[in-house]
Amino acid sequence: MATAVKTLILPLLDANPGKREALTATETLFTQMVQFYLDILLNQPSFWDKVVEGDIQTGAILSEQIPTNKDILTRLEFATISTATHPIPPHPLSGLPGAEAAPVLFRRAAINRAIGLAKSYRATRRRWETRAAHRRGKAPTIPTVRSMPVTLYQGMSLLVREETRSFLRVKVWNGEVWRFEAYPVAIAPYQRSLLSVAEAEQARMDKVRAEARTLQKAGREEEAQTLLKTEGKQQKGVPVMASGTLFHDGSHWRFHVPLFTPIRVKRAQDQLAENPNLPIATVDLGVNNLAVAVAFQGAKVTGTRFIPGRPHEQRRFRRLKAIAVRQHKTGGRAKRGANHPIWKHLKHREDAVAQQVARQIVDFAQANGSKVIVFEALSHMRSPQRIGWMKRQNVRRSYWMRGKIMHWVRHMALHAGILTVTRDAQFTSQACPRCGHLGARFREATRHRRRGQDVFHCYACGWSGNADLVGALNLRKKWLRIFPAIAKLRHEQKLREAQGQRTNRRRSETVPTMKTGPNRSGV
Repeated sequence: MATAVKTLILPLLDANPGKREALTATETLFTQMVQFYLDILLNQPSFWDKVVEGDIQTGAILSEQIPTNKDILTRLEFATISTATHPIPPHPLSGLPGAEAAPVLFRRAAINRAIGLAKSYRATRRRWETRAAHRRGKAPTIPTVRSMPVTLYQGMSLLVREETRSFLRVKVWNGEVWRFEAYPVAIAPYQRSLLSVAEAEQARMDKVRAEARTLQKAGREEEAQTLLKTEGKQQKGVPVMASGTLFHDGSHWRFHVPLFTPIRVKRAQDQLAENPNLPIATVDLGVNNLAVAVAFQGAKVTGTRFIPGRPHEQRRFRRLKAIAVRQHKTGGRAKRGANHPIWKHLKHREDAVAQQVARQIVDFAQANGSKVIVFEALSHMRSPQRIGWMKRQNVRRSYWMRGKIMHWVRHMALHAGILTVTRDAQFTSQACPRCGHLGARFREATRHRRRGQDVFHCYACGWSGNADLVGALNLRKKWLRIFPAIAKLRHEQKLREAQGQRTNRRRSETVPTMKTGPNRSGV
């Protein structure tokens, strides 16, 4: 069972200045509360003490457990909130105007956000301390909260949808009191349909839970539990709304509504164990071709897809050249914000291209009936001292969108019921997909193509083919764990280096080619 998340972004329309100031004041107070609790968690180690369970009579310790988020939240509320039995807490909230009168859900949202930031910093700090002294580098800095999006738990906001208008009713702090305000919101037709389905599912679940509580009050506990197990759970493939978040980008406010959809899907290895000929799609991400996808049905190649990256690269360099021209005219860096529109447009274009490539990969996998998409594990690549010989090549590698493409493929594929896995990328582009020995990459210049095409040739068996296709073909062997041993390939590589041979050549050379491709048997 997996859960797919889809976030609906609903822009808040223009409201009067008083309402906008209330949103700003609420965001400021939320940020201050998150920083307040974060400082307590980082400066007071006692909040991270283990939860001890002991015997009251003997005093013996029965168990010690790491505190959960709920345990830490309880400790923070006890240390900061004044009650009748605890009127003077050690860390009162009185220093923040409006914090003591803030709704409980608002305060707990700030506490949970601070706990997440503190846990992330403590984990990063522990990893940094465990490294060797010569590999530590700069110590992680203590997080500082500047502007924090406001999380609205259920009860803090209500999304009202009508035929003529829609608005968000949210409880805000206007600097003096807390009160509910209505903000007009724009909802697209497809968003309305998704919200309608999610609200209907939530209403059905609430109705079942109410019936179960009635049965419990009547003493029919077993029937209540049976009703909750059979009908009280969320249906497969039906979304349900979660807590929304208010985002402010400086000029506009947006309300993000996450929809959680449970999807029934088995683990990739379990599917492979049940079906050795499981249809899969392997994807090799690159620079010349943003992605090369190959679909397999057992050992047979059922389809290939090349997604070129040259057109997008040319558009990218035109924008970078415009920035360089401005910097050259000013004798250095342009004035602050002068190139901001170009950089912003470049960033949005990179994100859009990554989503387009991911959509093509997922559509290709669906068209071929693939159940699993296999990628190379490229998240922990070490940067070499010299990436390339030309500045243009270095820029191309620095703008490689491998992380963005994989992120969007995971997101889109899960909604389609397709799993995404990664495999080690060592020697996938250097080993022959037929015999497993190391080959050589050439760039063959032809009469009509001055630049030439990258070709892979194996001297052991004579196989030749598109060089960008080799990585995708070898990923299937990585997935099935039948790829040649890495130690054997490293030994072969050392022998070739000792003989003065190179596995990657960029000269225009002619090698004996064979009219073979991915559809040839034995690949």
